[in-house]
Amino acid sequence: MATRTRLPRQAAQSTSYTFDESDGSADAAGSGDESSEEEYGRKRAKKGTRQGKPRKRVKGDASDEEDEDDFAPRSGGLVVQLDDKEEPEMVEYEVKRVDFGELLPLETLREIFGYLHPSTLYQLSGLSKTWRTIVKSDFMKPLWLDLLRGPPTPKTEFKDMKRVIVADDDPEPIPTFNGDEVEPFRLATLLFDKTCENCERNNVFTCDRYLFRRLCYECRDLNLVPTTEVGKGKTYRDLHPATLQVVASTPLPPRDICYARSQRSWVLVGDLRDASEMLELLQLEDDADSTSKYVETALSVKSVQKTLGRAKRLKRGWSAARMERGKALEAELTEKYSPRVKEFVLEKLAMKEEHAKLGDWIRMRWSPLISMQDAIKAEGTVFDSRLQNARVTAIRKHLSNEGIFPSSTFKHAPWSSHPLVQRAEPLTNGAIRPVLYRVIARYVALNIIARCGSRKKTKKDDDDSDDEAALKRDLLKKPKSVSAQGWKWVRPILAELLKHAKQPEKPAAPLQQGPVLTMEQRDVKNAFFRERYEKALDILPSQKGRFYAPRFGEFLVCPTVQQLYDDAEFAVDESTYDADLATWAEHLDAIFEEMGDHVLEVRLSALKAILAATTEMSAEDIEDLGVDALADPAYDDSFFTRASSWVNCADCYKFGSLVEILKHRHEFHPLSSPHPGSVKLTADAPRSQVELSLEVACAWSAILELANIDADKPNFKAKNLTMALGRQDVAWENGPRGTKHRQTWSNLIEAVCRHARAAHRRQDVLAVPVIVLRKPYKPRRGRGWWW
Repeated sequence: MATRTRLPRQAAQSTSYTFDESDGSADAAGSGDESSEEEYGRKRAKKGTRQGKPRKRVKGDASDEEDEDDFAPRSGGLVVQLDDKEEPEMVEYEVKRVDFGELLPLETLREIFGYLHPSTLYQLSGLSKTWRTIVKSDFMKPLWLDLLRGPPTPKTEFKDMKRVIVADDDPEPIPTFNGDEVEPFRLATLLFDKTCENCERNNVFTCDRYLFRRLCYECRDLNLVPTTEVGKGKTYRDLHPATLQVVASTPLPPRDICYARSQRSWVLVGDLRDASEMLELLQLEDDADSTSKYVETALSVKSVQKTLGRAKRLKRGWSAARMERGKALEAELTEKYSPRVKEFVLEKLAMKEEHAKLGDWIRMRWSPLISMQDAIKAEGTVFDSRLQNARVTAIRKHLSNEGIFPSSTFKHAPWSSHPLVQRAEPLTNGAIRPVLYRVIARYVALNIIARCGSRKKTKKDDDDSDDEAALKRDLLKKPKSVSAQGWKWVRPILAELLKHAKQPEKPAAPLQQGPVLTMEQRDVKNAFFRERYEKALDILPSQKGRFYAPRFGEFLVCPTVQQLYDDAEFAVDESTYDADLATWAEHLDAIFEEMGDHVLEVRLSALKAILAATTEMSAEDIEDLGVDALADPAYDDSFFTRASSWVNCADCYKFGSLVEILKHRHEFHPLSSPHPGSVKLTADAPRSQVELSLEVACAWSAILELANIDADKPNFKAKNLTMALGRQDVAWENGPRGTKHRQTWSNLIEAVCRHARAAHRRQDVLAVPVIVLRKPYKPRRGRGWWW
């Protein structure tokens, strides 16, 4: 027999409802009738063997002449008389919080809870262990049943051309489960808990009434599989044939995933595995008891899935004969199993019917519960707005009665939008009085400054010092509209505002854009440097060298080039072209040397990005790599052409070898100025050309492994991977929303790069991408109509 929940709390008769009494009053009130405690099933609180730390008292105090009864033990501790030589010990008293769960009796709490919505009552269980014990107790079970079932439905009839309420229909009771009543608190947890029971970190908006699970969108996408895939795919071929017949399925698909029309039910992968293991154990027991093999050994998951699909289609028909035929197919399939498996399957089928009844009840009650919750929220919003309006009115009346500031000031001053005023609590005491007065005084001070600042000069020979002195004299005069008490609040704020007004704002330093030139001179200079840049690229020995060369904006920030570009007299007139060309020729060797340094920096930064994402080298070792590392034969030109060395463009999601990315940047991201954004390029802090995140490296490695391609083979091309995959596509199984569909490998890598960069901006990382192959679509048979 189930025992009653016994709360460690005193009886209702001994409860004190006042908060200004001492702690000793609770002990005095604890001597109530013990029979009442037995009636309500509560235990008397045990007296502690250790009292609080004694509060010591110094001899010679003014309270020494009190009676000896004053030194009796109290709830706060003992008062001990010390010798003159002993020093008193400082004692800190703890402020106790008021817990209404321990003060109010259960009957009163249940009466209060009767006005709450079930979701609000469930949220109370998360406040503390005491509240959770109260809400889950058997004493609250009738209240839970009343709240979940809802109020009686009025029964109406049509009489005398009017619809009249004749009676109230009792709400439909909660269906039983396995012959027992459903625990109402567990049902409330299923309906109103917002935490995913799988990952325990994401929010759940609605529960799945078919699976009776609270799963977030991400967990549903990762764990739900269509039943057609279970029957046709090779992944689940090792399951027991009766697995699909016993697991619960849901018609609610994962979000944003396109499936064929035949995929109308989904099951959880974990349920498939658990049910299959249980069926295998039962099958082993039956095989051990009998020497002959059963018929189900000839069955497979695919054949069972086809039979169940056919039976489901027959039962959906409108004909009774077809429905009976569908039930007969399921019964015929069940008879093929071994005895223990058959018993287990029949038990699960009966449980599915009870699940369906409970799911229908949840579907009928869910909409009324949500409508009731919306109505309660709307009423609460209206009540809070009325309470705030009443609060503002009371504060305005309070300020007007004091008469410190004129009533006309309250209409325009921003005091009513202050956070202390906008609170819904009806507080009009003196706690917020100085805060509001400072807000109003600041408004008055700003008006005074505006009025004095708008005064025009009457004499032309007035200088700034005379105006400042006149303004100070005007500010020191109390206006007639402000009372003497109000001036005490306004004057300090005026002085503070005047102090800040005297400090002029320093103009922002303009961005250094080079020498100050006219538009014509700037065009001549840019044309000269653009021509020299093209000539320098033509001198390079190969086309590959042009891709490694800096872009025009990066070329201009080379130290020698920048020095010539910042010269206000160099290349600003076409008449001095020959002299400027001679000057350029003098610095040509230094310019080519700096362009070679740029190539080394590009290769070194790419090498660091590749090693950081594809090897286990520490960050310190990678940072210590210098230009000398490029002399290692392991990092020659063939290293950057391997499939394992492909990188992303730093400005977009293009993916390829280093040379291909550099060519892409010259064609699609030309840099015509050293100011690509708000930050100017410098030779000391160049921008990275390529990057490779860990997520992209993992996804790329998985794709190469699926295509059976050697990642360390040099001279790898994109067409090699396309030919290896053929007509197959790839899919990102554990990707974010909208990325789990089949797509080409290039689109998938771009999607991984895009979401990885977004996660890095949020100071987060993505899970290791799980990449799978998708077979090509089969041509569909014509359905008899045009799409």
